Amino acid sequence: MYNSFVNKESIQKKTVCLIVIKLIVIVAVSLPLLLSAEEIDMNKVRADEEFHYGVDAYHFGLYGKALLSFEKALSYEPDNALIKTWLGRTYYRMGFEDTALVIWDELLSAGSGSSLLENQKKVIELRRGLGRELLPEEQFVVHAEIDANLNEYYSFKRPSSIQMRPDGTFYVIAYGSGEIVNFNANSLAVNIKRGGLESYNHPFDLIEAGDYIFISEFEGNRVTKCTADFHKVMSFGEKGIKDGQFLGPQFLAVDENDYLYVTDWGNGRVSKFDLDGNFILAFGSRTSLFPDILKPTGIAVLGENVYVADQKKKRIVVFDTSGNFLNEFGQGSLFAPEGLLFYDENTLLVADTTRIMKFDLEYEVWSEWSDVANVAKRVTNLDMTINGDVLAVDFDLNKVFVISNMTTLYTGYFTRIDRIDSRNFPEVTVDVTVEDWYGKPIVGLTRYNFFITEFQNAISEAMLTLSAASELPSSLVVIIENSPELMAHREYLVEAVKTLKSLVGVNDRVKIITASEIPYVNAEFGSLPASVWDEIMTQKSEKFWRLDLAVRKAVDDLLAFRGKKAVIYLTGANLPVTAFKDFSMDEITNYMENNGVVFYPVYFGEEKSNEEIDYIARETKGRSIRYFNPQGINSAMIHLKSKKSATYVLTFTSPTDPQFGERYIDLSVQVTLYNKTGKDECGYFAPRQY
Repeated sequence: MYNSFVNKESIQKKTVCLIVIKLIVIVAVSLPLLLSAEEIDMNKVRADEEFHYGVDAYHFGLYGKALLSFEKALSYEPDNALIKTWLGRTYYRMGFEDTALVIWDELLSAGSGSSLLENQKKVIELRRGLGRELLPEEQFVVHAEIDANLNEYYSFKRPSSIQMRPDGTFYVIAYGSGEIVNFNANSLAVNIKRGGLESYNHPFDLIEAGDYIFISEFEGNRVTKCTADFHKVMSFGEKGIKDGQFLGPQFLAVDENDYLYVTDWGNGRVSKFDLDGNFILAFGSRTSLFPDILKPTGIAVLGENVYVADQKKKRIVVFDTSGNFLNEFGQGSLFAPEGLLFYDENTLLVADTTRIMKFDLEYEVWSEWSDVANVAKRVTNLDMTINGDVLAVDFDLNKVFVISNMTTLYTGYFTRIDRIDSRNFPEVTVDVTVEDWYGKPIVGLTRYNFFITEFQNAISEAMLTLSAASELPSSLVVIIENSPELMAHREYLVEAVKTLKSLVGVNDRVKIITASEIPYVNAEFGSLPASVWDEIMTQKSEKFWRLDLAVRKAVDDLLAFRGKKAVIYLTGANLPVTAFKDFSMDEITNYMENNGVVFYPVYFGEEKSNEEIDYIARETKGRSIRYFNPQGINSAMIHLKSKKSATYVLTFTSPTDPQFGERYIDLSVQVTLYNKTGKDECGYFAPRQY
């Protein structure tokens, strides 16, 4: 996309001509005043030219060239705050965070840095583990509402449950109005489902499993199975007390083996089905091992354990997936538990009337996670958004509450303008990254979440041409470690690369690099000749090789592409002393992390790993893989495909006079979602007109 960048020599020739023309014009205009005129500041002219080239190079992903230009521009104007800001930004994108922080500290100490720069510095320090003391203690509060009683929201009645979706949208199941309302991330109702000719009979809960949607119908005493677009496939269950029958089915859950669990309020039990509606078993009724009788409401599955809320006895009961009673807890701590949600693998959240309780599974301790008594009457269920907030429905008040960590309200979003493409000026395209402070992508944003300005003038007609939920091609660089340990598995190496090639889609890109003393390319993007296999089989291993140079080359090659980007490193687990000779482990880790590249080491041979390699994978949000495990190298592609992008692309028509490409155009992007905001400021030049 950005490979058509003009070389610097060509630009410099044009620059010389331009400077000469400028001087002629200045002399001609100023000739009557020459005797009193000040001398032309050639240092400023040269600094401006280098700065111009640096900005252009940065937006084309040519960070090395941008760095040289900004350094040179600063040599002409050492106190120019704008040049220093760009220099720090470039060091950051190149992975040299220590240097970037020093530059930004100097700017802030001198009073030349903005509040945005200070905020960016805090985020980087936090992610490096240096700034956690800057954040307040965790406290979860309601900071927004979807109130169906107000005209600005869709008027649903008696919401019993809520179900989040991977794209940031969500379903509200409205028991009272007999419908399922699909909201986008901005709380706007975008679709209403009522069940067609045979309408839903008081739907209570919804869950997605496999390629289908399952809806419990409380008054209908059945579960309806639909396609992803809500076309009815079948229903199962009927009114009664026999196996497979219901007396008021409520909440739904699915285990990792795709079995469906339904809490049955009237029968006081949980029924288990396969996804075709075949009855498997029921549990929760009185037995010799479980002498009590359930009044089940909420349900959640974690691994092989099924957690059921018992509203009558104010407790949580735990069964295994075969229905055997295991444990119970909560009596004396709960009022009237209903919906259950695993916030993480050790934290169970319980909707408990006007509060949300938290149970720590590791330490078996109850605490109040969020007190909503001042705004709620009966919270029946809750679910976690892909962006980390929790949405809770209030059955009596016809509301959905947005509950967030007070910390995230304080910090907002980390918003970064990655690059600006102005080649088709006045049409301008902006790539924007939106994350929380810990680097988690913010998904589900629309055009209306972005506010763009140039010189503080609002851009009203910007279009969102690419969202974080968009499916984009994956770009992969496979690095083959040229070590004796790895080359002992040459046949498996060839097999691994062929497997990767077979897993990628037709629009995905794969490149192969060998990590040697001087890394070299085995195959470019878009080509995988048969000679590659022979080359891998015959190349001579080396005692010393360079992981740092190989990774930096790989990231350099990935910068031009949008979408998911990854480095897959085939390794024998041992690193030589030369592995990080020119660039430290942190620097290559930061280079990947700051440019959205995920690292997947694939270990061959013995059951051993490398702490440094695993660290890089962990920090870039990848994972370490063992080739000879059942899923093997496939798990890298599965993990990569499941990841959400943090990148949004917006296109707009600039209203600014570019002054023949000589004017630096200030641009800012602000993001707002549920009263949380993030902002970044950057700039660009339009193409020069000679």
